[in-house]
Amino acid sequence: MHVTWGRNIGTTVQSEEDLYFSANSENWFDMSSLGAFDTYTSDNDWVSVEKMVPPVETDDMITTRDVSKLCEDISSLYLNEKFSDVILVLDGEKLHAHKAILARCEYLEALINDGSQHLQQSEIAITDVSPEAFKKLLKFIYTVSTITITSNVGLIVEVLELARQYCFKDLENATIQTLKSALNLKNICSTLNIANLYDLSDLKQACHTFVDQNALEIVTGDGFTDLSQKSVIQLLERDTLLVPEIEIFKSVSKCKLNDDDDNLVIGSVRLSWLTVEDIVSTVWPSKLVEDEKLLGAIVEIVEVKAKTSVCRAKKCMKNNHNWRKIDL
Repeated sequence: MHVTWGRNIGTTVQSEEDLYFSANSENWFDMSSLGAFDTYTSDNDWVSVEKMVPPVETDDMITTRDVSKLCEDISSLYLNEKFSDVILVLDGEKLHAHKAILARCEYLEALINDGSQHLQQSEIAITDVSPEAFKKLLKFIYTVSTITITSNVGLIVEVLELARQYCFKDLENATIQTLKSALNLKNICSTLNIANLYDLSDLKQACHTFVDQNALEIVTGDGFTDLSQKSVIQLLERDTLLVPEIEIFKSVSKCKLNDDDDNLVIGSVRLSWLTVEDIVSTVWPSKLVEDEKLLGAIVEIVEVKAKTSVCRAKKCMKNNHNWRKIDL
């Protein structure tokens, strides 16, 4: 077999030991991926290749340990007076910082380099932000540490809002990941509202998946009434809520919405999936649905001879994967 990669084309070898190769440089070819010796059958077989010279380590090579040490050294400067060339004044508190590091955030870089106000100043006032949230942002700039998952979702949201205000995409992404990891029955509704408020599709999808997995607890829980109109309608449009329709109606009827919102939200309840008894005993007395619509739903229910209230979805197993279907 003839091979023409590398240097010194035409060099002939009779064994694999005659080759030097490395997969760590674009100048070397990994013979294991080439497969040249897959066809090497005996010592009498000759392979024409370029003899490759092994790479030599140089002083300018950077190792993972070097990068780790660099990050550690930069992190040690967080709120450190050493080499500080700017002071951020936040709610009366002075935070020592370093312009070169603050430049990781474009907003702060622009603030520092604003010649008309700040270029010659050693102190810069930071206003209209949460002091605690700003410190989280500042720490992220120095350490790239992820936001700690705590029960204080409010603080995480403040950091997210600040990251968006400062156009700091890295921090925004890290905060979203934290919110996704922190989802629980207590904060799911407020987090879904946040996802819709800022149109965070990734976070929204994570919330919807969590709701699907805990539908009954969430729909019948106290937090459901705190959902925004948009959040409620999005959930009611889904076919994957494993909750009896009557429970959905009961929860929706408790939501604090104005008249226009009521019409949109109540309209998302699937009346024909209720029983006649549900309509007569619960829906009709609420006066939230027009009599004409209730009559139409009753006719449809009778036609399909529904005996019990049904769920929107039913969990099934197929090929070791969860899949859902509408249970009519």
